[in-house]
Amino acid sequence: QVRTFGVEQAAECRVTGYTPHGWTSSTVTGTLAGQEWLAAVPALGRHLAIDAAAAILAARCVGVDPTDAASALKDAKLPPLRMEVREWKGATLLIDAYNASPASMIPAIEVLRDGEVTGGVWP
Repeated sequence: QVRTFGVEQAAECRVTGYTPHGWTSSTVTGTLAGQEWLAAVPALGRHLAIDAAAAILAARCVGVDPTDAASALKDAKLPPLRMEVREWKGATLLIDAYNASPASMIPAIEVLRDGEVTGGVWP
């Protein structure tokens, strides 16, 4: 059986909203089978919002209610070096070297593009 997730209108589990909060968390909203869900995700990135939809759909496939699955995402732990935020000498670093393939680096760069930058001057 084929199940679908993503941002497209036709996706079975669809992301309908994404809001970053600082550098360390985001809120993702979506729908599955006519039921809306809201997830607090302890990381940034639209690509991780799509991962959240995949997790919620997978949980539904084994009988977990989508709102319960979405609620559980607040406790998700990403592997080391995956969208990891560190402070160093007054700077905030975003480390995404877990895979470092083009397919994973582009979303990490997009997070930087969309992020809040304060202070300092970029040469």
